[in-house]
Amino acid sequence: VYNSTCLSQNIRKISQRTSMGMEQKAREGIRPCKAPIGYLNYTLPDERKIIVIDEATAPFIKRAFELYATGNYSLKRLGDTLYYDGFRHPKTGKKYPPRKFEWMLKNSFYIGTVVYKGNYYEGKHEPLISKELFYQVQSMFGHKKPKTHNIYFPYTNMIKCECCGKHNLSAEMKRGAHNSGEYIYYRCSCGCKAIKQEELEKVFFSYKTECVHKGNTKGNLIKKFGSIIKVTKDNFIVFGDSENDVSMFNAVKNNIAICPSSKKIRNMARLIIFKKENGVAIALETLGLI
Repeated sequence: VYNSTCLSQNIRKISQRTSMGMEQKAREGIRPCKAPIGYLNYTLPDERKIIVIDEATAPFIKRAFELYATGNYSLKRLGDTLYYDGFRHPKTGKKYPPRKFEWMLKNSFYIGTVVYKGNYYEGKHEPLISKELFYQVQSMFGHKKPKTHNIYFPYTNMIKCECCGKHNLSAEMKRGAHNSGEYIYYRCSCGCKAIKQEELEKVFFSYKTECVHKGNTKGNLIKKFGSIIKVTKDNFIVFGDSENDVSMFNAVKNNIAICPSSKKIRNMARLIIFKKENGVAIALETLGLI
């Protein structure tokens, strides 16, 4: 019969050797376990194991840090925004949960550091974000609640990026140069240049003026504008309250009535909001879009 004391000693020695091996890897700058989201474990032809950036998820991780650093996003809202941009949990395909975002945003691996047993080592992997951005995000966790505001971002998740054609634009607040005030910008997780909300609205109003002056109905306006920005009518949401919105409600199935005076509009509406003040924001929140 094998001596149980010897068995326990052997198990302890194996555990110690495993721990020492993992610590040695960490000292060499190699994470001794699975890479976090945004990276991939990769085996070279000579059997050496390295960690490389995952081009599919890395842009979303960078964007998560950038958005949270603005102070305008809670962990839940961060998940909602990136979900509409196309970011999914790699295992479930569902929305990435707030607790996972918190773990991600506090993980110093993204600035090139390997942590093992409370010790920090310089990693051999490529950092995903700058140290400045990382520590700016850490300062946000010093607050009991994220900074909040009552600013409405009207075009969030409604405009597809012209550069990549895959993701929707999300909003952020930025302070202008020389203390010129705060501005709303829209940008994509692919890293293309941000655009001011004022510039977007100039484009919208120029097309609206052109179409309306030609005597087109609101329904035709939606179709024309959709063809210009290459967005199908199923991706539009329209709001109305009276008979002159009927053509628009006929053109788009995602139609919402705000305090409708017309019975016909009430019957056509997918959703009815009976509060006129902030009615659009309430409707978008009800649909889970903000």
